[in-house]
Amino acid sequence: MTTLPPGPPHQSISECHEMRGVLQSAASMSTEPSRLSELEEARGLLESVSYLDGLTVARFAWGSVAFPEEMCEELAGLVGKTVAVLRLDGRYYVRAV
Repeated sequence: MTTLPPGPPHQSISECHEMRGVLQSAASMSTEPSRLSELEEARGLLESVSYLDGLTVARFAWGSVAFPEEMCEELAGLVGKTVAVLRLDGRYYVRAV
């Protein structure tokens, strides 16, 4: 059994999920496209792909994500499909789901 260290009260799992939802909602309202961190995945219906200031911008229902410009052609072929893009070891892996 794991014990929590002494200190301020700890959040329950449900509180953490609620907070994550709030943060995700706030991030999706941003006008700037987000970028994937290492081991992060963007998944959902790919609504459009555009090229902006040397970046490929993929727009999902929940927000936009910026990718390297060389991904534009590959992602453009997946518009209208549910896709997942995973960042792993600094590379991006794209698949239709």
